[in-house]
Amino acid sequence: MSMKARAAGVLREISRLERFLNGLKVIPATSRLRSAVLLPLLSKTLTVGRAICLLVDGGFAAEAFATSRTLIEIFLTVRYITNKDTEKRAERYVKYHARVRVEWKKIIEEHMPLTAKGLKAIDPDVIEKAREFKSRGHWAEEGVRAKMMAVEEDTRETDKEGKGINSKFDYDALYFWTSQYVHATVDGIGGHACGPGEIFRIRARYADEKDLGNSALFNTAVFTCKIFVHALRCMNEVQPRALDDLFKMIRKVARADAARSLRSV
Repeated sequence: MSMKARAAGVLREISRLERFLNGLKVIPATSRLRSAVLLPLLSKTLTVGRAICLLVDGGFAAEAFATSRTLIEIFLTVRYITNKDTEKRAERYVKYHARVRVEWKKIIEEHMPLTAKGLKAIDPDVIEKAREFKSRGHWAEEGVRAKMMAVEEDTRETDKEGKGINSKFDYDALYFWTSQYVHATVDGIGGHACGPGEIFRIRARYADEKDLGNSALFNTAVFTCKIFVHALRCMNEVQPRALDDLFKMIRKVARADAARSLRSV
């Protein structure tokens, strides 16, 4: 199966999941935040998945792989929110918007002073909420970052010894790997470099990165499944048939990706 065909297959399952969610006709509860947070995250998951498939289909394998880190971040967020203290964590996730508003006001005041003169004052309650977040870049509790979200023991699924499973591998390996392409480290620009004595050309070695398209599709299939399982379970919704079919696709994509993964080590 060609990479384009695999991308089309993943995209087909994404479309089925979209129809499933829309078919639920859910009106998020006004007194509880979990569905009001989880449903948009599911929508974001499917939209990012669509973008990855289109990037792979268009020949932008490395860019698709970089974009797949967003799905890992969504998964860690959903996993953390749904694992325990769900309402408290969902409320904090929403409150982070206040910190973002305050930060933007600071940026505008510093870099665009003329524009800042026309800004309205931020409401006191927004400022009060913003004070709960010491860091402008993190919404979770102080000290909780992506790694902490990944290693927290699952409260529902356990291993053979009865210990809650974690997602440390997802963070240690996949998050780290995709980050090389997000942050454009030296390991993430191999397709754009030239060898000693060679004349530089744009994307001279881009063909060397084409197999990253399989890795991007693998991440899309895997983390879409994980995100849906955690979110729908938390909302007491049934798991859709499309999720089973997407799960079956993981093996197909994994087989195509295995050789490339070994070569990259």
